[in-house]
Order: sequence, then C-alpha cells, then structure tokens
Amino acid sequence: MNECTSGIHDCPYICNNLPGTYECTCSDGFVLICDDCMDVDECTLELDDCSHYCTNTNGSYMCGCPAGYGLNSDGRTCDDIDECRLTNHGCHECTNTPGSYNCSCMDGYVVGTGGTSCQVNHNSLIFEPDVDECLLDNDVCPYVCVNTEGSYYCICPPGYMPETDECCKSIGDDCRSVPCTLEHQECTESEGTYICQCAEGYYI
Repeated sequence: MNECTSGIHDCPYICNNLPGTYECTCSDGFVLICDDCMDVDECTLELDDCSHYCTNTNGSYMCGCPAGYGLNSDGRTCDDIDECRLTNHGCHECTNTPGSYNCSCMDGYVVGTGGTSCQVNHNSLIFEPDVDECLLDNDVCPYVCVNTEGSYYCICPPGYMPETDECCKSIGDDCRSVPCTLEHQECTESEGTYICQCAEGYYI
C-alpha cells in the first residue's frame, strides 16, 4: 500500500513511500524537527560553498563579496573589480589593486581625504606680493604707466604709440616727411600729428 498517495499518512509536508511504510521529509534547506520543518542555517553549519560571505535565507542562502569585489555568474565566487577601468575617480593616475585602487597626483596636487581623488596642494603655492614698477620708477614710461600683476605697460599721449618701453612715436606723418606740399606752406607738429599753415604774409 502507498500510504502517501492513499492519504492515510500524517506528514505535514512531504511524504515518501517506503516498502510497507512511509517517512515524512522536508524540502531542501529544511529539516524535520518535532513534526515541523525548520530552516537549516547553511552558513552557521558551514554547508555553503561561498568564497567570501554567506547570508542565510529561508530554505537556502546567498553569497556576498567584500567591497571592491563582484559576485560571479556562478553566484558563489568573487572577483576583483577594476575600479580604474570604470573611471579615474578624480585621480590623475589610477592604479588598480586587489579590492581597491591607488590614486596618484601631478605636482602641485595631493591625494585627498580617503585617497580617492586629487586636490590642489595649497601648501605648495607661494604667493609673493606684486611689485608696482610704476611707483618704483617714475620714468619707466614717458607718459602714463599702468601696473599689472607681475608687470606693467605704458600708455602714450593721443596721436602717439609705444615704440619701446621708454619711447613713444607719432602715429601720423611728422613734418620731417614734408607733408605740406603747397608753396609757402609751413608744417607744425601738434599732439602726434601735424598742421599745414601758410607762412607769414601768405594765405590760402
């Protein structure tokens, strides 16, 4: 007689027929205790095959990995994650290590808190006050001196342009080029240009 199929057994979960009798069992991951199926903690009993971490679940378990590692498709083993292949993480040079990575920085930068990015090294910056060349030497420019950060430049009067740091030259023709061509005309230079006017006793 098959007690399991005839319904005369008293198993609360699974009934297995045996010659002349039957036995009560539980699903995988459970054990029969006092006519009840109780979960088996595979992690505590070390029945798991996880390479790193084991978390018990109802009737089974799950495997996990430490930071910097990823769970493989077998759901059991872990492999290192190449963090540098994903992104440089703000490092100027990223070097992968087992479970983590190292950050290297260029001159003038330091590895930030946590070692995961590069930050400006403010201690390496030496600020020197600007020297005002215009105040040090009143004759550095022939007309107007304008100080800038670390340097200066000269401004010439209207009609003139800088020729050197200390000289201005006329933008237009001066009287030396004989621009006044009419007879009895005289040339007079004025504010970087020239004026043609009649000699005394003549008029246009």
